[in-house]
Amino acid sequence: GETATLVSVDPSTPEELAALAEVDRLLGAIRKAAVWGEAGAEGFAALLEGIRAIHSGEFARAEAELTRALGSAQLRTFETVLKLVRARSRFLQSKYEASIEDMDAVNRAWPDHALPLLVRAVARTGAAATARPEDAESILRQALADLDAALERNATETTVRMNRGALWIS
Repeated sequence: GETATLVSVDPSTPEELAALAEVDRLLGAIRKAAVWGEAGAEGFAALLEGIRAIHSGEFARAEAELTRALGSAQLRTFETVLKLVRARSRFLQSKYEASIEDMDAVNRAWPDHALPLLVRAVARTGAAATARPEDAESILRQALADLDAALERNATETTVRMNRGALWIS
């Protein structure tokens, strides 16, 4: 019977504010718990600060905090999710190649999921938009290949179909 509240970029509802307060409470408890130790608590603090930074539009700070969290041995279990979130912060800074590198790692960890391929295709589309004209076509073909592979993994994923259609038209 657990529930979760997703917090928007601008948390304003009572539920979102309560969720953020609960995160702060849990972080305090983690810091006090001897099982995690100071290093583990700092890793969790970096994770939470990275998420807060993304929600506040501070993408460079988010990337730095998530990279710090990835260095925490206590957070190795969450490495794939951390890289997925960091890929988003990198994409939002137009660091497309770095975003693609993170998504390569996520794709290796989740070989049956469509999401890593979708996110990587979007990052490749950004990379193509900023690439030299002679390189853009090859990058777009890689993005199309990612979307085709994502459809093979999940043929009913509407977001993949929409992105593939938009990319094919362009």
